[in-house]
Amino acid sequence: MNTCGASALVTGAIGGPGRAFALGLPTRDARTLYAAARGPKAVTGPGLTPLPRRITDPAPVPTADERCPATTLVVDNTRIARDGSPLSAEYLDGACDQPETDLFGPLAMCRASAPVLGKSDSGALVNVLSVLSWHTLPQIGSPKATAWSMTRSVRESPRAQDPFTIAGHTAFIDTGTATHGGQTKISPADLAGLADREEALTIDVTRQARSTLSRGANHDH
Repeated sequence: MNTCGASALVTGAIGGPGRAFALGLPTRDARTLYAAARGPKAVTGPGLTPLPRRITDPAPVPTADERCPATTLVVDNTRIARDGSPLSAEYLDGACDQPETDLFGPLAMCRASAPVLGKSDSGALVNVLSVLSWHTLPQIGSPKATAWSMTRSVRESPRAQDPFTIAGHTAFIDTGTATHGGQTKISPADLAGLADREEALTIDVTRQARSTLSRGANHDH
């Protein structure tokens, strides 16, 4: 993934990995940076152009790409998490929101972005996932694993103009707001630089979790 001179669109740019990419890409010499969020007024930072973006509403997807016609890099980070056991009534009441946001929303973004990114030899799409692609938590694990599977399916698509598709697996990021004391964190600049391979395992905890798959070990808890 070539970030130097890139015109990048980052979704979910007001917090977490999205915010980290929005802050980190300019340090990697990205030329233009569009930062998309449901509340674009909350998008702040040097060189950021805010865009409205609600991932569960299909209408803004082509609109965003029309406003960013020369985009060479898309970083999709919009995700939600639900509290509680998946067997509880409270969880099931809103259970449809999670796959709609974590799976069908990113898939819509992939479909809308591919024709734009395919025009560039260096076009790349980063789906921001996490260590929870392989490490299960009741409220998060399953949608993350599903989103990883979807990303791999998009990567294997036979379409001639598909961009370079990256699954970016994060964990703890030094955003200034992360509360995981004592954990090794990656800086925004380093995170932006590591998304350069099909499966980007950003820090040791993601590499360790990924390695358990080949050993058949159960490290869910």
